[in-house]
Amino acid sequence: MEFVESQQRELEGLLEPLEQAATDLPPTQQHADAEREAIFQMCVNTDLELGQLLTDLREMADRVNSITSDISEPKIAYDGTVSDSASKSTLGSTNVIGQVTRILNSHMHSLSWLNQNTQELMEKLKFLTAS
Repeated sequence: MEFVESQQRELEGLLEPLEQAATDLPPTQQHADAEREAIFQMCVNTDLELGQLLTDLREMADRVNSITSDISEPKIAYDGTVSDSASKSTLGSTNVIGQVTRILNSHMHSLSWLNQNTQELMEKLKFLTAS
């Protein structure tokens, strides 16, 4: 009987530090969970903002493309001749609009890249949250 009691005391002595460590662990774990949740929320908000920016940029590019196609058509006077002033202004407008179009396309590619990387980050974060 004494042998069993001594083993029980020994086990209690071993369990006390483990129980103390277990009670110290949850606040740290809760802090990490809260931090993970904040990062996840920030990723979700960033993804929503990038999606909206991408939509706005696509609409703007579509408008620029439609304006460019309207301007690139030659201006014909009532007598059937092409007006010099119309062709000069069309040429100048086309160059500027072409530059704007290239810039917008570059921005669109950048936003697409950001959107893709945001999605990958969100997937990694979900994986980490699940762990």
